[in-house]
Amino acid sequence: MQMEKLDVQIQPKLKKIALYTLIFMVLLHGYRYVSLGFSHDSLAFAWQPDLEWQISLGRYMQPFYWWIIRGRIAAPFIVGVLSYGYMVGSVYGVASLLDLKAKTSLFLLAGLMCGSLAFIALDATYSHTADVYMLALMLNIAAAWLCLRGRRRVPSVLAAAVLLVISTGLYQAYLQVFTALTMVWALLRLLKTDDRAIPEAAARCAQSFLALMLAMALFFVGYYVVMAVTGVEAVSKANSIGGMKVLSGAALVDMVKTTWKMPLRQLGRLQGRIAPLARMLTAVVLMTGAAATIFTARRSRVSAWQALGMAVLALLLPFGMNWICLFCGGVVHDLMMYAYIVPLLAALAANERAWNLALADEGKQIGKKTRAAACVLPLAVLTLLFDRGIYANQIYLKKDLEYDTTLSVMTRVVDRIEQVEGYIPGETPVKFLGDIQRSKLAMTRPAFAHLGSLTGTEENYAITYGDTFWMYLEDVMGYPIKRFRETKNEEQERVTDDMPCFPDKDSVQMVDGVVFVKLTAQ
Repeated sequence: MQMEKLDVQIQPKLKKIALYTLIFMVLLHGYRYVSLGFSHDSLAFAWQPDLEWQISLGRYMQPFYWWIIRGRIAAPFIVGVLSYGYMVGSVYGVASLLDLKAKTSLFLLAGLMCGSLAFIALDATYSHTADVYMLALMLNIAAAWLCLRGRRRVPSVLAAAVLLVISTGLYQAYLQVFTALTMVWALLRLLKTDDRAIPEAAARCAQSFLALMLAMALFFVGYYVVMAVTGVEAVSKANSIGGMKVLSGAALVDMVKTTWKMPLRQLGRLQGRIAPLARMLTAVVLMTGAAATIFTARRSRVSAWQALGMAVLALLLPFGMNWICLFCGGVVHDLMMYAYIVPLLAALAANERAWNLALADEGKQIGKKTRAAACVLPLAVLTLLFDRGIYANQIYLKKDLEYDTTLSVMTRVVDRIEQVEGYIPGETPVKFLGDIQRSKLAMTRPAFAHLGSLTGTEENYAITYGDTFWMYLEDVMGYPIKRFRETKNEEQERVTDDMPCFPDKDSVQMVDGVVFVKLTAQ
């Protein structure tokens, strides 16, 4: 009996998105996934204590993800493959949600989502969690799709809440993508002239809000259960659950203002190979999108109420894509800003709609001015992505050099430690004093000075804080070393205070059975 041939049908739209996303993932991030370059937090790529650390931050779903899918060791190529898969799902979800169909729009959409500065900062210094964050992104987009496009409303809201719980347990800041996409979808929905535009937009936004509130309730239940079972204590950091703040009065008003203004200020701080050019191009895209939206609204003859609703949504959008800032006391870094690309995606969707209306009006006789206007946004986005591609690869090269430079320095440090009389590898405790970044050996490479503006890219060595010494020695160099965790006694303090700094003679000494390596004065 002959077996039937297995034939899996894939939508042409999904095929295009998969190809376009692959192109941009390779051009923008491919180098990072075939090199080492671990530094700063990404040195935890195989560090066992990182599991408890992620739980303490409220990211209690990450250990489950490692166990079920990726494994605890963050091998760069596997991280890249998984990130690509999740990004394909994210691009497809946004294309479906914003009703993007043209090949050019899909191509630019893939480029903008892969070329986010938040994604570049993530891959540069926090690459061991890149696939985790990309999964959180995809889940938030899927949840938004369920709330805004799902046919069976109650099941859709419940399913969306579950996805939001999982994504929040992976990384909280991507919830802003969910809220920002909801607002953009509602704005675009109000551009359509029918009697159901306002009621449907309001109802769907209400569903999204309900799903978010339900998800937050379920997330905190799960969080406290996991904390109780594991015995892990919450840490009070600005980007952690334990560091969340509930403000009131004047402090709340000030923080609401800060939350709203931050995305607008960030436009003037955007980085790139040529930062002023990147800022100008971003402004051009946004202005073109605004012009396309106004054109579509006038052409569709939207009602005054629809126009008012669109204006309110546009006014609230900066808050919608940055609201987590409100609970973090204003401490927001680049990894938390992925939602900042949503206005660019909205501009892309508005541009396609305006072009379709122009085609309907003028047909094949469409004028040169209209064609030229339609080309402004694509050309601006392509130029921006060209700049981002060079910028991203320069940063990844810098990280590779930091990794190798650290290997050179730490090899010399280990050699000096082993020359100390009585030292036994893996048995004699070792203590590092000071900061390798500020040591006599440190220097800022002049050609790379412009690459230190993104979160985690400002340093010159892979080792950036206390724990990273041990991550590098144990997981990169594979060197057996025992960590001294106790408080120094008076004799140790007296001797170490008088010690010179590395690489000077006597900068590595044994005091009361502990080897001290002094890098800088404390």
